[in-house]
Amino acid sequence: MRAAFILVCAMLLVGCATQIGTAQWSTGGVRVFEHRDGRIEIIVSGSQHRTYDQIVNMWRRQAEQVARSRGASHYTVISFTTGREVQGWQVVPEGGMVDRYAEDMVGWLPRTARGFITLQ
Repeated sequence: MRAAFILVCAMLLVGCATQIGTAQWSTGGVRVFEHRDGRIEIIVSGSQHRTYDQIVNMWRRQAEQVARSRGASHYTVISFTTGREVQGWQVVPEGGMVDRYAEDMVGWLPRTARGFITLQ
């Protein structure tokens, strides 16, 4: 019995050590994808405890970091959206009726800022 308790506690601790943003249903993290046509896609996700302003600021910092790390003097934003996503599909745009009035229903969906940049 005691061994089972220790095993369960150890499994819980290992589960808590999972990095943010790596799990399929993660509610936070940053992902960067470089596309063949030279565009770079940056996705920043946060839980319902983060505001859209915080998510957007995190996205901007990540875009600046990506540009610096690749030796670019600046970047150009090609497209940018914020909202709530499921498996990479935006299902609730920021500021929409559902986002404003149905927080209880969509609160479990991560707030996401997604954008494409090019480096110059």
